[in-house]
Amino acid sequence: MRTERSEETNAAKEERLLARRKRDWELMARVAIGDSEAFGEIWHHYRRWLSFHLYQKGILDADQANDILQEVCLKILRFAHKYDRQIATVGTWFALITDNVVYQHRLKYRRL
Repeated sequence: MRTERSEETNAAKEERLLARRKRDWELMARVAIGDSEAFGEIWHHYRRWLSFHLYQKGILDADQANDILQEVCLKILRFAHKYDRQIATVGTWFALITDNVVYQHRLKYRRL
């Protein structure tokens, strides 16, 4: 009984995950052609997760995190046409952009 329930649960989780990925792909395709509504929807979905990602990277200052997220937002908009779902999920791609911005930010402020 328990095995059947966990299999159903796992199947349902996989189905939800695949549906989310498909939705993300559709939204990114729309963002790539300049659809600001699509960007708002996908940004709303990932912003808190990216904030937590920054926290894990040691960015504890709220103003600094907001500055980084603003730059991440601009980079996503600028490079949305380069997103390739064969290479990474949308969340992974956002995290990579975030990591790059954090790295650049640390280099910039290390020099001061």
